[in-house]
Amino acid sequence: MSAASQIYVQVSACVLTLGLVFVGLNLLAWLAVSLFPAMVIPESRRRKRDVGNRKRLYLKDDRFKYLGLPDAQAFERYWSELVLQGIDIDYDPFCEFRHREMKGEFWNVSAHGFRLVANQGPWPLDPECFNIFVFGGSTTYHIGPDWTSVASRMQEFLDGKTERPARVYNFGRCSFYSAQEKILFQRLLSEGHVPDLVLFFDGLNDSVCVGGQTATAELYTELLRERSSQQREFSEYATRARTRWIRLKLFVLSLPLMTVLERLLEVFSGSKLDDDPPVFPGYRKPSDQDVRRVVGRFTANHRQIELLSRQYGVKSVVVLQPVPSFNYDLGCHRMLTSHGLGNNENARDVYPCLIQELKHNDLYAGRVVFLEDIQAGRPENLYVDEVHYCAGFAAEIAERTCLALAELKALPGLAAGAERKGQWPANGLGAQPGAGLGDRVPGR
Repeated sequence: MSAASQIYVQVSACVLTLGLVFVGLNLLAWLAVSLFPAMVIPESRRRKRDVGNRKRLYLKDDRFKYLGLPDAQAFERYWSELVLQGIDIDYDPFCEFRHREMKGEFWNVSAHGFRLVANQGPWPLDPECFNIFVFGGSTTYHIGPDWTSVASRMQEFLDGKTERPARVYNFGRCSFYSAQEKILFQRLLSEGHVPDLVLFFDGLNDSVCVGGQTATAELYTELLRERSSQQREFSEYATRARTRWIRLKLFVLSLPLMTVLERLLEVFSGSKLDDDPPVFPGYRKPSDQDVRRVVGRFTANHRQIELLSRQYGVKSVVVLQPVPSFNYDLGCHRMLTSHGLGNNENARDVYPCLIQELKHNDLYAGRVVFLEDIQAGRPENLYVDEVHYCAGFAAEIAERTCLALAELKALPGLAAGAERKGQWPANGLGAQPGAGLGDRVPGR
């Protein structure tokens, strides 16, 4: 055998050995990650999965009870379901996205785009019922079990109290504001789904979206640019070679061995992620011009909603939702992390102007429920994170909304001043999970 042949054999044997060792190490790393995730997965990755310190915060002093969950075991099942699918989204024409159809113990979303409530009504709508569509952002969609949402508590409160059986449909979607709600409402009407009453739980997200961009606008912009870039590159491949190293980098970073190596580096470097106490970052106040722009856009959207509603014989009502940055003592907020309220704090400066608009513009006469003050002076925690409501507070919001609608004569048969429970406990454990949730999804 020639010297060149010997070198070739030796090099080939080394490459093969290294390849087998590399594959073997990745198999061992995969087993370690699968069998001992708490020990092997880097803490930084676990923190991302647990949304920073959020999960730890829930487990501290049994704060998961703010979600309306009775014990830590129920919370672990809830958290796993939330992380795996609770806020998964799909494309939805004109509205940009919808929450993906799902069926679970805590999260149930119909194929028709609404999250289930207690005693969920049928789809298509039953004309013999008094049908209520509820629109809003994530505070309406709700970060908590189905049966603790504002819409679900409304359904429970209205059962047996109206002339025609009330049926509530929760069309809340995370990050939606009045412009997107208007488009979704218009599309439902054009498809023949005409309710008797439509509610818009608004205020927070309109305050955040100062520039009018949707939460997914940047994502769609990046995807379209990437698509154009790919098409241009594919056309270039026909005339010259061009390697996209990012694909190789993503492949290497996704290997189980890299997970183990990252964990070892974390351990031997002695780095530690501390639980920061709540720190309120500096708030950048929106300009007066920005505030006027937000309020003007809000009114323009609701003017169009009201015109649509009249044409279809639908009663439309705006519910000015409570938010933590307005008329609430943040010293009582037990679920804030070091990130504070972020852009959600905009409502502090937008709400005074918005309230004046709602009270003095004839457009809103007889069609506004004011709930922005119901938390004023209450020395208790009312939120499960920065802005989403505790189970008990959601129940109270639902009851107050129903009674205000009775005052506006928007709920036939429901007497104004009907008896209400009063202030619910923050954990909302006074009510049991809604009947039938997790057993069926209408229209399947």
